[in-house]
Amino acid sequence: MENNFTKIYILRDYMEKDIIEEIFDEKTICLTKSEMRDFLYSYSAEEIKNMIDGNRFYLSSVAEIYNYLYANKEKKEEPEIELYSEFNLPINIVHILVLNGIRTTYDLIMKSKEELKQMGLNEDEVELIKEMIETKGLCLKNSNYEDRIETINRLIENLEMSHEYHRNEAKKLNAKINELIQVLKQENKMLEELEAEKEEITFQKTYKKMKTEL
Repeated sequence: MENNFTKIYILRDYMEKDIIEEIFDEKTICLTKSEMRDFLYSYSAEEIKNMIDGNRFYLSSVAEIYNYLYANKEKKEEPEIELYSEFNLPINIVHILVLNGIRTTYDLIMKSKEELKQMGLNEDEVELIKEMIETKGLCLKNSNYEDRIETINRLIENLEMSHEYHRNEAKKLNAKINELIQVLKQENKMLEELEAEKEEITFQKTYKKMKTEL
């Protein structure tokens, strides 16, 4: 990875690049969104993560990087960061959560306030997370008995519905696979018959040619 820059700033649509560049030092790269995609395309997903972890992107740019990373380079490799769509959390909090392996609502509610603080979140940030998930009728681990039972029951209900849906989808896929297997078997039979006829015709042609020459 090239090391000729210290920071990367992703410009918003309304920003004039030449004006913004004058604000930063020469080792800060100012990129438009299209330039950002071209720039990141030259790095692997792991290298991009390392740049994020090393704070080489300005905080206001990290959301753009994650959106690109998980919508493009890793779309087929990793699940979407659910925290972006489910909770209106500041990007710096989402950044810390993602770095600690928390990407979904389930990941989040399986953590206690103490565990979140151990990740580097301060008291105010943890309280904000607590408030945001409470708007969904959920709570963090080690909350009071009634709230935690309600959270567990809600998640069980949602997971059972999701599980049933995916089980039905799996059945549909299995039926489709069996159908395709039958098609493949039929095609193999047809290929064998055609190859056999082709071989027979070739043999007859060669035999006639040899007989004529004699």
